[in-house]
Amino acid sequence: RRALAVDPAHQQARINVALQRNEQGDYATASRELARVLATDPSRSDAHYSRAWALERLGEVSEAEGHYEEAIRLRPDYIDAWLNLAALHHRHGVVDDAVRSYDHTLRLLEALEDPSKWELVVMVRNNLGVALQQQGKIPEAVDQHSEALRLVADQLRVDAGVVEWQYRQRPTREGQAVHWDTLIHTLAHLWKARRSGNSWEGWEERSRALVALVCTKQLGIADVVACKHHLRPSRDLMQNFTSAIMPFETLGSDLPLAFRHTVATAQVEPLLSLSKRLSPPAPPPPVHRLKVGYLSFDFNDHPTTHLVEGLFVHHRRRAEQARSS
Repeated sequence: RRALAVDPAHQQARINVALQRNEQGDYATASRELARVLATDPSRSDAHYSRAWALERLGEVSEAEGHYEEAIRLRPDYIDAWLNLAALHHRHGVVDDAVRSYDHTLRLLEALEDPSKWELVVMVRNNLGVALQQQGKIPEAVDQHSEALRLVADQLRVDAGVVEWQYRQRPTREGQAVHWDTLIHTLAHLWKARRSGNSWEGWEERSRALVALVCTKQLGIADVVACKHHLRPSRDLMQNFTSAIMPFETLGSDLPLAFRHTVATAQVEPLLSLSKRLSPPAPPPPVHRLKVGYLSFDFNDHPTTHLVEGLFVHHRRRAEQARSS
């Protein structure tokens, strides 16, 4: 800001302000600042990229796409622009374009031959695998997830071929928590791709191994047996990671009900915490209580129930009367 006060034409200072606004979530201001930069110098690929980021979050998807494409035209090896363009297409259902952009991003990363980029390569391979699975190209999807698994297993110095069976009880060491979380999510992607392709060889063993990893390393349960008792000890080094298994996916295996409940709760807790922070002050109670009813065939020990139970506890009892059946 001080640099702009001294020299309003200082374009890099304006870009820096816009980047700060993007980080703060003030996308409208960021977009306006970057538009001023581009009006003066439309050849700034970094300004096109950052404005695309802001516009997408403002819901201006077509305009964001155009700025990503212009950033790429100006700088064909702009990896971040290629990746974000792929993600934009993927999020909005343009899967064929997403696959092409992910694939190009991967080739750019491989051309760098930079081992320090392995986490980005893993993310791109997993995203590409998901997109290929959506195209019905299951063998290709499995190949992408398998290669991603090999890369992250190398970082943990485990054998990707046996990690699902032999390393699920391995302790999480300082600095490895993110790597383990990446490995578990990669295994989950691989598990889902094989399921989509009706590849059932070793299915029960792989499912048990994935559950064990989620149980011990993401949910903080001491061991799988403890799931039966719904124990939740300290999560230690992996306390900020969520389950790689979604609640509905627990229905395909013979798992303890307490484990299913723990998975559902782990998915809901961050949303409940956010809702408490964002909830407006409660209005004064009306003269008559509002009657609210819920009807579902899933009201029992079912993942859907555990996912929506937060609705029930947040009813204002003095103002509302809730019933379910």
